Amino acid sequence: MIRQQMRNIMNNKNPLHIPAYILAGGDSKRFGENKALFEFEGKSLIERMLELIRPLVSSVNIITKNDSGYQHLDVNILVDDHAIQTPLAGILRGLEDTAGWGLFLACDLPNMNSDIISRLLNSLNDNYEYEGIKAVVAVTSDNELQPLVACYHKSEMESLEYSIKKNQSMKKWLSKLNIKRLNFEQAEPFLNINRKEDLSKL
Repeated sequence: MIRQQMRNIMNNKNPLHIPAYILAGGDSKRFGENKALFEFEGKSLIERMLELIRPLVSSVNIITKNDSGYQHLDVNILVDDHAIQTPLAGILRGLEDTAGWGLFLACDLPNMNSDIISRLLNSLNDNYEYEGIKAVVAVTSDNELQPLVACYHKSEMESLEYSIKKNQSMKKWLSKLNIKRLNFEQAEPFLNINRKEDLSKL
């Protein structure tokens, strides 16, 4: 175990060397306003995510279509200027920034916890390069992929650009990747907020 940790540090794959990217580029039509900045129990959804992941990664970045409203958060902001509205464009913007692996999370996961994120980050290892694995994606007990609780590698930029050009879905893009699936029994941490009434489920 110690030897593996040392190898990860030497190869810049220690979790604390992985940058994180919070996707806040959705238009929030169903929510009625920018849900990333919506205050829930005293903090905005994106502030809750920032506090959760800051101790776990090397840096935190917000990816958004419009950078207004985030300046007070003291965090790096990356503007996704693709005309198309898709999380694939946000992931591409993050991969343009990272040198290798990046952690990607939706902004609207108020029940997410550090155990899940730590397990995701700690799963990254040297064997993935030999096995051709370029994505590590959380999977819930109902066998549903959670593509916005995942780590992606910069080497998939070309396939991502192709999928965006062809207006393909996230599911279609993932179907072409060699994915490492990490199974989680809990469902609550993966509850995302699409409508304000979803907050009553928390």
